[in-house]
Amino acid sequence: MGRENALVPTIRVLLADGEPIRVDGLRARLQGVEDIDVVHVHCRGADACGHIVDLAPDIAALDLSRDVGGLPAVAALHETQPATLLMLFAP
Repeated sequence: MGRENALVPTIRVLLADGEPIRVDGLRARLQGVEDIDVVHVHCRGADACGHIVDLAPDIAALDLSRDVGGLPAVAALHETQPATLLMLFAP
């Protein structure tokens, strides 16, 4: 099936979670969606902040754990990447 509206932009998503099964499941689910591009998958949140800055995804799904840096890291990301929507998973 072709793209119905070529004017609809692709949503760029970055996934980072300490649980590989969660990341793999999300990636598998999102790969079948036409207007979503998973631009990066990382199983350790500690490096995710740098990838978010480098890749500037539209959405970043993060594990809100000590590995990511918790709320201070989220606040810093919100400050430096205000266009990126953050979706957080609590342990």
